[in-house]
Amino acid sequence: MSRKLFTPVLFSSLALIASVGFAQSDHASMDGGLLGQAMQADVGSSGAEAFTFEDGVVTSVSATDPAFLVLPEPYGNFELSVEYWAEPATNSGIFIRCQDADAISARSCYEANIWDTNENPDNRTGAVVLFAPPLVAIDSLSQWTTMTIRAEDDHVVVSVNGQTTADLMDDTYASGHIGLQYGGDNGTIKFRNLEVSPL
Repeated sequence: MSRKLFTPVLFSSLALIASVGFAQSDHASMDGGLLGQAMQADVGSSGAEAFTFEDGVVTSVSATDPAFLVLPEPYGNFELSVEYWAEPATNSGIFIRCQDADAISARSCYEANIWDTNENPDNRTGAVVLFAPPLVAIDSLSQWTTMTIRAEDDHVVVSVNGQTTADLMDDTYASGHIGLQYGGDNGTIKFRNLEVSPL
């Protein structure tokens, strides 16, 4: 009798474990998530050494040169969501569809800027640098703020705390790496809860 009861229970348990495993592999924000993967992969010539990772939060380490925490896999069409925390002097951004993980810049990627105090209002937080100035003024200093980016074919939309800040139609970059920027010798930047969902 005990064997007849044990076998289906064992199979049910194995099926449950397998289903949980598949669910976790399909949801990149679990188990340290994309931020943890990027720290471990250390893609690009200037990357993980410029950041610390603790309790799910990536924090920039004071350094002179800019650095990028780059996700190991390239993306084409996707929706990204991330929370960031920036000081008044912080120059940061989310770079998408970057053509070269070793040479990330606004001239080889789309850059959704994080820089409330940029002297050029066309490049303040929520702008796509060199492509689209921000549609609204954003106040995100010293508080956790959510940025979302949807890139689908030639359409890129950036939102900050639910407000659309850039709506761009452009086909310069179709796919590439995603990089989180630390601007160098300026303010601290922190990131958490990064999720990227392919479309």
